[in-house]
Amino acid sequence: NPQSIFMVGLLCFLAGVFGGCATPSKYPTYVSVSERIQPVQEGYARVFFYTATPLSQDIFFKFSCDGERIGEARGFQAMFIDHHAGSIKVTVNSGGVWPAFTPKDLLLNLVAGETRYIQAEVDPNSSPFSPHLRLIIKDPDQAMQELNNCFYVGPSLPVIRKE
Repeated sequence: NPQSIFMVGLLCFLAGVFGGCATPSKYPTYVSVSERIQPVQEGYARVFFYTATPLSQDIFFKFSCDGERIGEARGFQAMFIDHHAGSIKVTVNSGGVWPAFTPKDLLLNLVAGETRYIQAEVDPNSSPFSPHLRLIIKDPDQAMQELNNCFYVGPSLPVIRKE
């Protein structure tokens, strides 16, 4: 019957979503690399991009700035870029097992020396048949708590030798 088919499908979906949360990552944790992140260069600002919701496990969030691809992240993954101060257009698109999402843009005005935090997620108010992405500018304190639960998927960082 249709109700049984729906329930089996729902259980498989939930098992995939929550089973993915327990899967070990091949990436280092943000906490383990954070001390190796160099200070922002003069005239630049830093922008962190991350995802921090279980529903983002199977979605590849593809980030770009001013039309240039930065990278992609899945659930509980983070990266950053250093960008010259001034206006920047951040775009997130998607890929993965979900249907296509409409790209989402966010315009920022970066001040030299500042750090901004942008979280990407599926809008919980959107329809599952027509899902939408959203970009959220996060408070630094809240963002740091969320980043501590993420894996770092950005560019390689220098190794700091402990003497």
